[in-house]
Amino acid sequence: MKKRIIRLKEQEPDTVRVYTPSDDYRKIRPTLDRKLSYLTTVNDDGFMITGNYVKAPQKIFLLGGSFVENMYTSQNHRIHSQIERQLIAQGYYVEVLNSGVSGSTSLNLFNVVINKIAPYAPCTIVFVISINDVHALSFDSGFWNKYRLFSTLDQTTDLERARQNISEKNIADLTKLYMSLKMFCELFNINLLIANTPYISIIDDNFYKLDHSYYARMVARRERIYGALFGLFKRQDFDSLDLHLAMNENKELFFDDVHTNAIGSSVVANIIVPRLKKYVKRTDGNARIQVYRCLDHAQRLSTDVLWSSSMIMPENMAGFSHAIIEYQVECGSDVIENNALFCVDFGGIECDRAEVGLKYSDTVGFFSYLQTGAGLALSGAQQFSIPHSCRELRVGIGLWKRRSDIKISDVQLTLFFHS
Repeated sequence: MKKRIIRLKEQEPDTVRVYTPSDDYRKIRPTLDRKLSYLTTVNDDGFMITGNYVKAPQKIFLLGGSFVENMYTSQNHRIHSQIERQLIAQGYYVEVLNSGVSGSTSLNLFNVVINKIAPYAPCTIVFVISINDVHALSFDSGFWNKYRLFSTLDQTTDLERARQNISEKNIADLTKLYMSLKMFCELFNINLLIANTPYISIIDDNFYKLDHSYYARMVARRERIYGALFGLFKRQDFDSLDLHLAMNENKELFFDDVHTNAIGSSVVANIIVPRLKKYVKRTDGNARIQVYRCLDHAQRLSTDVLWSSSMIMPENMAGFSHAIIEYQVECGSDVIENNALFCVDFGGIECDRAEVGLKYSDTVGFFSYLQTGAGLALSGAQQFSIPHSCRELRVGIGLWKRRSDIKISDVQLTLFFHS
């Protein structure tokens, strides 16, 4: 007999991938950008990092389904990245990790807390009620169904069928699960903030092409689940946040019923950050972020490196963490991998590759490749370090040997440091 295992809902560890929405996915989401692909970077423990490349002892984990995963938003605009940047800019040096995975249920997420996050305690989690609970709890066996998309085990089937309504027993099981989560976090010294997944309750074909009667039934089930849980949270003194209410069903912030665009992701971060400050400590010496614009407008690249003006480093930079170069790239059909690069001139001071984390060429100096590929359009970010003795630097962008059609825009240098 085949041994059964519990399915751990996580991103594949230690991967860097580019995701492009399929034509079918885009077809029913008219407001989703038609050309962009999206970069994700996952650490060796299966958590999506922010693209800020921060490593800090204070850790915050976001858990949820595809709303938290935020896949089809550029890496540095995702919810967890915006939370991290806002907290660091306000003096809290924290690392925010994303454990959102499409299709996760609340039971899947609780399993992640037990098996992956507990070893990081003391820490903080933002546990976002999964929109997929609506589907899982519609089966007679609730979270313990064997349907292939929502089963907690690897022994699955397509034969089990969901019902129109969620039973009282399954609602009771849902509240028991959240009580268990609260007790587990208290025992393991994990700060717990629970939020719900916001959604748009009334859709039209110009926004999201889905059967309207089916969607109305889904909304009614969501309301029932949220009503039961927020009643529990009030009675049992949970720290909870009604994101659905706070987002006010503003369609300008979403590209479908539950997924935020870049602006919406920033709004979500703005709402969550004030609720997290009581759980994290300010850093000794202010944590700081400073941003420099490197290019004012889009440029087509050539083999002649295009250099920015000199950027003066902050005088009060007592301790330095790292820097990242951020950019938007659009590639023609003739572009190959590693077809463009960024270069750094550290103002003539002596430094070595190990110190700055970059490659070196006698032709261009310190450099690293940009993310390129045939027809690729995405926002990228790459990390490097700045020597303590550096007082000014320049950033250059250019093609690497082969002439190709590559356009670069929105290039900026971001410093993360202590003052």
